[in-house]
Amino acid sequence: MTHSKQLWLRCITATVGGYAISTGFSIALVPALTVWLNYTLSTSVLITTMLSYLCYFIVIILSFCLPTLLSLWRNLFIFCALLLACYQMAIPNNLHVNSKTESVLSMMSNQTISNNITTINSHTLNLTYSNNS
Repeated sequence: MTHSKQLWLRCITATVGGYAISTGFSIALVPALTVWLNYTLSTSVLITTMLSYLCYFIVIILSFCLPTLLSLWRNLFIFCALLLACYQMAIPNNLHVNSKTESVLSMMSNQTISNNITTINSHTLNLTYSNNS
């Protein structure tokens, strides 16, 4: 492979692979920090977002430091597999949503929305009636 072709492949791997790893890092570690370390969701999102930039820069640096493209792609694949395993271990089995649970949740949210609209409408009617008196 020519030197310019290898450089282009490393640049593409650094850009696309770095983005994929940093996004996967953010997605995988939010539930891990929330479940394992009992952080709040907002704190977990903040921490993983800041650390995802660090992951992105590490991938960029590794893209040009490793001797072969094959070793770079192998390391990125292994890191993706580790992130997937971390995500699967952090999510409890009862949180995985199936179609039945999804339909129940959608019915509950629709019922809640209609109750809130009814409450808002009744308060608006009461305010309108009291202003006319």
